[in-house]
This record gives sequence, C-alpha cells and structure tokens, in this order.
Amino acid sequence: DEDVLANMDVQPEVVCTVNKDAEIGDEFPVSLKLPEQVSFDNFDLISIVPDVAKLVMAANPDITVTIPEKVVYGDEFTLVSNEHGITYSNKVLTSGVVSMTSKGVVTAKKAGEAELVVMTNAKTVDDVDYGATTTKVSFEVQKALLTVTAKNVTVKVDEELPPTYDLVYEGWIGKDTVETVFETEPVAQPELPTELVPGTYPIVVKVESMPENYEVKTVNGILTVEKGNGVTSVNSGDVKVAYANGNLYVPCGGRVEVYALTGALVGRYEGTVIPVALRTNTLYIVKTQKGAFRLLIK
Repeated sequence: DEDVLANMDVQPEVVCTVNKDAEIGDEFPVSLKLPEQVSFDNFDLISIVPDVAKLVMAANPDITVTIPEKVVYGDEFTLVSNEHGITYSNKVLTSGVVSMTSKGVVTAKKAGEAELVVMTNAKTVDDVDYGATTTKVSFEVQKALLTVTAKNVTVKVDEELPPTYDLVYEGWIGKDTVETVFETEPVAQPELPTELVPGTYPIVVKVESMPENYEVKTVNGILTVEKGNGVTSVNSGDVKVAYANGNLYVPCGGRVEVYALTGALVGRYEGTVIPVALRTNTLYIVKTQKGAFRLLIK
C-alpha cells in the first residue's frame, strides 16, 4: 500500500506561509494540499489535518553544532554544545565511520565520509518555549599519518649483512599494530651494487599494501659499510685461498666459483692459479671443492 502513494506523480504538500519578520509567539496556519484528479481502486485520499493546525514561532534552543576544520582518524571532539540544557538525540547515517555519545562527543572510527543528524523536540524550559530543530552535518574523516622509518645499520665489509632490517613506526592510533593494519607487512632492504665496497647505501622501505585508515610516509635508512680487518687470505686446515697480483690462488684446485657478498655470481673457473680481476676493499665468497671461504681483497 505504501507504494501506491510513492508512485503518485504529484505528492500531497504541507502548506504554511511564514512571515520572514515573525517573532516568538506568532502563529501561522498549516494546511494540506492534495493532488487534484487522483483516484485509487481501494483508497480515498483525504486530509485529516484539522483546521486549527498551526505553526507557532518558538525560541531557538541554541543547540550549536561545530565541526573542526580537519577531522582525522582517531580524533575525538565535541560536536554539540547545549546552552539551555535542551535534550537532543542523534543518528549516525554512515555506519562505522564515526560514533557519537549522548554528551555530543564524536569519535572518528575510520577514514571516509561521515553524516550525522542532531534533533531536538519542542520543549518549555523556565517558561520559555523552545522549538524543534533538525540539523544534518557531514564531513570527511581523513587518514592519519603513519611514518615508517628504516633503522640505520653499520657493518664491516668482511661481515655478514643482516638478513632483515628493523623498522620504526610512529603515529599508531589506539591499539592498532602492524599485524592489525597491514595485509602485508612493510619491509626494508638495502640497494647494493654487485660488488660491495666501503661506503653508504640506502635502506629502502617498501610498502606493498596501503592500509585503510593511514597515509603512510616512508623514511629510508642508511647502511654504512666500513673497511674490514685487512685479511687477504683465508685458511681452513690445510686448505688456503689467496689473491695477489691479479691471480686467485686455490691450492686444492678443481671447480671454483666466486660470488659477491650480495650473492651475485662473479664467475666460475677451474685450476689452482686463476687470473681474475677482483676489486679492492671488497669481500667475496669463494666456493671450492673443499668448502666455501670469505676473501677480502685489500
């Protein structure tokens, strides 16, 4: 039956003409204008608005709705101030974006568009008649800023590089954590050359999936590679690997593989004296049939 009224071309209309200079206590008649030439199979359309229906100008209840210039995920603020103690109700139209207490305090629950309605009923307080009001407000809840910084690391050129690099997070809201916010946790990895030499290299923060409620700012760290302890050859029992005058000496002979510290293959060789150009102040991994050795070229 409700569809019958909803599908009418012309809807019934409440008519009330109010003088713009009206004062408190002034009255204005209210009537209902029905569409002409409307007939229904099962209904008669009539008005039951009484002839004495009227609008009475009442005092403003001074319910003040104030929205901050910028609302960010996690913010709390007082939306409503109530000078005369008039009771009011509220309704949040966007579920989950914000919540509001009976005292008018709004909490931004997540980023997005928020819409609320604040309503008061007509009421007499201290012999003053206050009118009913409906105030609809809308605003955007912006993402909070989360800064992800890679910690600086210092190593010797002949030391193992860390398998992972630590991150520091600044800007968490409430009980949020990496596990609850990110589908895939951010990681940090250094950008290294094929052959590692003493110097500084960026530790780059990588974020694969952006969170719903945070704007992520990444700050790269610095990997500082210092000179090593000056070792030019390594020994393991009776096996010795050395480098001098442009030659790699592998007494055990056989198949030899040379790798940069980053894991990149420099070359594969055969023999005990292998001509190969290796960079100074660089650490290599030399794999032989007797095992793997770390070799720093001075």
